[in-house]
Amino acid sequence: MKRIVCPFCGGEHIVKANSGKGRRERRATARRQGMRALGILAGLVAVMGLIAYGQERSRQKTAQQEQARQKAAQQEQARQEAARQELQEAIAAVLKGQGVPLAAAYDKDRPEPPRLVLITRSGEPHERASSLPPELIANTVSEMVLVVMVEDKEVRLDTQKYRRQDTPSGSSETYDTVVTRYRHDLWIEVRVAQTGVLLGGFTMEGETPERFPLTLPDFQSGISGSRVGSAEFAEALRGYLEVYRINTGGPTGRRETNPIGMTFLELGPGSFAMGSYSGGYNNERLAHRVTISQPFYLQTTEVTQGQWRAVMGDYPMRFDDSDDYPVRNVSWDDVQKFLQKLNALNPGKNYRLPTEAEWEYACRAGTTGERYGELDAIAWHEGNSDGTHQVGQKQPNAWGLYDMLGNVWEWCADWYDGDYYANSPATDPQGPSSGQDRVLRGGSQFDSVGFVRSAYRHRDLPNNRSRINGFRCVRDNDNVQAARQEQARFVLAGMRFVRISAGSFQMGSDRGSYVEKPVHRVTISQPLYLQTTEVTQGQWQAVMGDNPSKFKNGDDYPVENVSWDDVQDFLKRLNQMDPGKNYRLPTEAEWEYACRAGTSDERYGELDAIAWYEDNSDDQTHPVGKKQPNAWGLYDMLGNVWEWCADWYGENYYANLPVTDPQGPLSGQDRVLRGGSWFINNYYVRCANRVGKFTDFRHHNVGFRCARD
Repeated sequence: MKRIVCPFCGGEHIVKANSGKGRRERRATARRQGMRALGILAGLVAVMGLIAYGQERSRQKTAQQEQARQKAAQQEQARQEAARQELQEAIAAVLKGQGVPLAAAYDKDRPEPPRLVLITRSGEPHERASSLPPELIANTVSEMVLVVMVEDKEVRLDTQKYRRQDTPSGSSETYDTVVTRYRHDLWIEVRVAQTGVLLGGFTMEGETPERFPLTLPDFQSGISGSRVGSAEFAEALRGYLEVYRINTGGPTGRRETNPIGMTFLELGPGSFAMGSYSGGYNNERLAHRVTISQPFYLQTTEVTQGQWRAVMGDYPMRFDDSDDYPVRNVSWDDVQKFLQKLNALNPGKNYRLPTEAEWEYACRAGTTGERYGELDAIAWHEGNSDGTHQVGQKQPNAWGLYDMLGNVWEWCADWYDGDYYANSPATDPQGPSSGQDRVLRGGSQFDSVGFVRSAYRHRDLPNNRSRINGFRCVRDNDNVQAARQEQARFVLAGMRFVRISAGSFQMGSDRGSYVEKPVHRVTISQPLYLQTTEVTQGQWQAVMGDNPSKFKNGDDYPVENVSWDDVQDFLKRLNQMDPGKNYRLPTEAEWEYACRAGTSDERYGELDAIAWYEDNSDDQTHPVGKKQPNAWGLYDMLGNVWEWCADWYGENYYANLPVTDPQGPLSGQDRVLRGGSWFINNYYVRCANRVGKFTDFRHHNVGFRCARD
């Protein structure tokens, strides 16, 4: 131990004496600790350096990313500005009627949907664009299909004066205040971007404001209705864009040739844009989306003269053409006789004419232009033909159909109406329910190029023959036909027919109106089948899918409230369901012959026992077949509902009618009704009574019964 004086406190301390070895160890330990501290310090310095380096690198990277982002944003801004500029230039061109260059225009084969731009009268973007769904608005020229100009119109409806009393200076003073009612409409013009063609304009009316109040409204000089809503506006624009969707459908790959040598190609269901938006005639507008929901077989060529002879045994026009030239000089009515015989020769196929929609669907074969190919390569027309040519000599369309354009006009099933497209169904349109003319399509060797187009619509009287009118046939898909036959079995199970033999009878009455005179001998030369009852509501529902009757009291009640035109639609569908029978209306002579059933009196029995009429009907129809039948087993030939006949009505027709199988006048305004009804008094409920009504006349005391050959 060793005593030492402390240099800090001045006191003495006893400490352990160290040897030299201890000092060396302590120094070594100090050095090690110093080195460790230096190492730690160096590590800290290194870490701090790395952190600083990382931070600098991160800052540099962030700066580079920001620069890249700013550059990309500038480029995107420049691109968008260029696209906006290009779009504005394109809009200006469209407004001038020039259209968008083809290379920049919308391509229907692209997966992107067609869009439109919304502008003001001056060509600036319209504020309503922001309220539309984004998928409707085009941001580039290549997306733009339509240019839509929208103009807000404030329509002044009416005004009303109010006597107002005001006393600002303390003395009473009166004067008139005028309040005006306004409606806020939109005037809309639509142009095709690619062509600049103005499709047309239309007005969307805003809400009509409320009526004027009884007293003067406070601080109000006008009353306005609500503006056109965004949803309503968008829906109207969608209708224009709808036709620009990609066409679908096409051949299924199935092909067949029937015993007559007619080759058919099966076409599957699909959708297409029917009609014409740019160019064309008013009856082709506006183009609209149509869906063909069922497959069908279409003849690959027009019906030839050889095929006509094989079915009909003759040829209606004498030319030096061979059997492989198209048949021509046939009316629509002639074609119906051909189809009837063809269905008898090869039953179960339901051969028919195509509807106008089926025809254009097949003609376009997925294309959207005026024609499906270069004109001279696909069609015989005025510019390359001096007459008709053999079928199948020009190039077919993409689906393998020949001469859809040119050579001869082709009859379609539909009645013609120039305004039909305005309200035609979007799925399987069948044409108007009545008309004067039938549709023809495709143009002919005699026509100029303006008529030889996929969308062009022509017409002619159904009984008119022309040397340039022909046709091609359709037949139903086997599955469709099987379904119709199954439906027919269900319907026909309740439709009973009795065979009416040929014979003669005295037609008319000396005791009735002048239209029933003179009484004359008539011969029915061919037997026919006539339905034992009037067509029921259940039978109509099974065929047509609806029930127009007023008295919906049960399926066994007669269908009523049907026009002559409505009945033709029923018969057309019934014949499709059960081909080869030729379901039809009886002629007036056939009806009276069957009604009399060998009798010669005013009625075939005691009135209350055989008929529902004014005195016993309780002001309504009754189930069919509840009264006594006539001698031939026919019920309700008198009373219950009036029954349509096939004939035109002529008041003086009896004066010069044929004595054998009279068919009625060749034309007229009214069709014949026979038999009386629940609604009428006993004078009209007679075998000979006859009246006429317009073909579109409907009443809840008018129905019908079917005949068939």
